[in-house]
Amino acid sequence: MMTSLMMTCAGCDSGPRYSEVVTVTPQIDQATLDQPPRKSRARQAAMLATFESHDDLQTMCFFGDFEELIAFHHLQFISQNTSAGEGTGPFRGGALFARRTSREGGIVAHNYDNESSQLMVGWFYPTAGYRSVAFVPLADLGYSPTQPFDATNESHRKSLIYAPVMSIEGMNERGVTVILGSLPAQDVSPVTARESRYVMHLVREILDHAGTVNEAVAIAEKYNVFDFGLHTISHQIFLADARSGSAVLEWRNGVMHLVKDTGEWQVAAAGGMYDVSLAERRRADKGYDKLCAKVDQQQEPVSWQSSLDVLAAVRQKNQKIKHAGKNMRVGTQWSAVFDSDRKEIHLSVEGNDKKVYLFSVAPEDNGSDM
Repeated sequence: MMTSLMMTCAGCDSGPRYSEVVTVTPQIDQATLDQPPRKSRARQAAMLATFESHDDLQTMCFFGDFEELIAFHHLQFISQNTSAGEGTGPFRGGALFARRTSREGGIVAHNYDNESSQLMVGWFYPTAGYRSVAFVPLADLGYSPTQPFDATNESHRKSLIYAPVMSIEGMNERGVTVILGSLPAQDVSPVTARESRYVMHLVREILDHAGTVNEAVAIAEKYNVFDFGLHTISHQIFLADARSGSAVLEWRNGVMHLVKDTGEWQVAAAGGMYDVSLAERRRADKGYDKLCAKVDQQQEPVSWQSSLDVLAAVRQKNQKIKHAGKNMRVGTQWSAVFDSDRKEIHLSVEGNDKKVYLFSVAPEDNGSDM
């Protein structure tokens, strides 16, 4: 079966919260992973053969040399999207927190708030590196409510081939989770000896090659990280793993800084975290204070259900914001809980409190339908 349905509790007609857990598995066999097609056209065809359309998301498997794809996309991106060193990345808002669940386990929970966007979830199998599950908002590939992604359209499906370098959040088989969040744009001063790295390409490199938060930080330190201009960064990078806990990378005055968790939990702040105490953050933002209180009040043992409950309490709907001079109406597009111990992701799409998708980052069975 491509998906399986588990009823977690008895339901009424509309169904209680999280009553349907839909397990989604990658539709790829081990033989293809062991010996992927060498020619690019055959390799792309093999990846496209794994595509599935679900009610409210798309899934697909990706394999190959992602570093080669990063290098190709980097050149395209530099030539098409950077001007005189100025630029602001797309808006990526939402509630985001990490919570330790044991000495060797923890969860990261995230509401992705933005304008309406369809979602693709992918399994990624790099030629050399860790497998991962990651999310790609299809708005980043040019789709919109007026021109939506059409699963029956062959050219639309082919556009997903770029997904490895368009991932904005995910978790790898070592339990390392990485999530992008918007911040006010900061100027950065490139170091001549360092290579420049687009922030989404950095997400892919971390998922492929970081086995811990420390290794993820070391990867980021190699680069001049930028958004839509070589001198600008407008994101923070939230990191976590099973043993290290969580940390946030932020840039101030051209320099990357690490903000480590100091207790059992850490909540990301949309206004920035570096050099601002938790108490100051809570006083400055009522929404942030509410989220901190909800996270702190979670009863033990902390579960994916209780974490989705916290996210549900702070979901957004039709919120007016202004980003990079543009008036926007944003809402919570999805809510996800990443379990670094079990290497599982529970996903609720568009505020659906009844149905939850379950993804395993490193399933024992890679599927047998192909």
